[in-house]
Amino acid sequence: MAMLLVVGLPELESRLPAVILAYFPGCAWREKTMSTLGFRKCCQCGRWFRPKPRNAYHQRFTATEPQHLYLPGPQHGVWNGMAAKTNQTLFVCATILDGLSLWQAGFKNVISLDSTNGWTADHTQLLKSNNLTEVFLCPGNDQASRTVTDRLKQDVLPALVKAVHVIAWPEGVQDANDFFLSRGPHDFEALLQVLKPQVPSVVSEHTTQTVAEQIMLTQDGFTAVYGSRRYELRAIEKPGAARLKATIRAMGDQGRFVIDTVDFYLLRSRRSFLSESARLFREPVTVIETDMNRLIEQLEQYVANRSTNLVSPVMLVSDTDKAEALKLGRHPDLVGEIQRDMERLGLMGEPVNKLISYLVMSLINCFSPCAVAHSIRTPWGISSRNMPGLQM
Repeated sequence: MAMLLVVGLPELESRLPAVILAYFPGCAWREKTMSTLGFRKCCQCGRWFRPKPRNAYHQRFTATEPQHLYLPGPQHGVWNGMAAKTNQTLFVCATILDGLSLWQAGFKNVISLDSTNGWTADHTQLLKSNNLTEVFLCPGNDQASRTVTDRLKQDVLPALVKAVHVIAWPEGVQDANDFFLSRGPHDFEALLQVLKPQVPSVVSEHTTQTVAEQIMLTQDGFTAVYGSRRYELRAIEKPGAARLKATIRAMGDQGRFVIDTVDFYLLRSRRSFLSESARLFREPVTVIETDMNRLIEQLEQYVANRSTNLVSPVMLVSDTDKAEALKLGRHPDLVGEIQRDMERLGLMGEPVNKLISYLVMSLINCFSPCAVAHSIRTPWGISSRNMPGLQM
């Protein structure tokens, strides 16, 4: 049994895409052809590139063979390094498999060393370039992992972060993967609380998602509170089935806030607010994404309720008018009654034109209205002929 992880880093190649795009500018199948050839389109600059693997990590689970294998040459990249950009606390595991175990348990702010000797210059640069305050080391329960953990805690990490903690696994537990095979996120949160008894510990994303929400209506929108995160929404509008816009303000501590006008149905419109709110609340982006999904549901419900309140009441026909209409419809000389009513409105003579005008004007509000074309030399008097029918 083995696990293979390939880390890709895009390297732009422009010759072949340029040939295809230049010679087939109007072909609908050119993007499909590019994808078939292994190219991908950058969502930011629109250029085509072919991903090339820069590093491959292979882990075996047998005792008779080497457990950690790599491509020849120096190692590049940090698994899940994006977590350091939106968190001030980071978990560091000995292997990628341990990191995946924490990820599955809801602790998304985790990176991996790839192996016991996997701390590289990319790890150092990642911590230097982000405002991290503390690191939790999650080593394996063997001598090699303990040696690396001591080196990181004493020589490497003190210059990069303010606090370093080492997870102490219960007796009989080998590593993070072994821990979560028989335990859950709350058990891991208890281990963190032992390390920091005076401070609220880091909690799993699963725990965060169970926080009760509080919705409060305002004069021009509503306010949503999810745990310690507060969002104020106003100027809510839904101009079409594919649009849902609102001005949203995320309220942080000490008067700090993030405000933006977001189209909640567009991912690129939400992306900037997601990252800025994650920094404001010091939460993983995945937690803010969960909040956004909740907000979308609340916005749709708010728009639906507002539309219901704005619907004008239906005008019902009174019993007297209904009886009079039935009496007219059952009149033996219905055509004569219509002509006489139009004469009372001022249209004299032209019996055929009066009936045609009445018929056309009666069908204006129907699903398939009719039209009438007047073939005369002068348009004088046409409006006077049609108005009695429209009034009726």
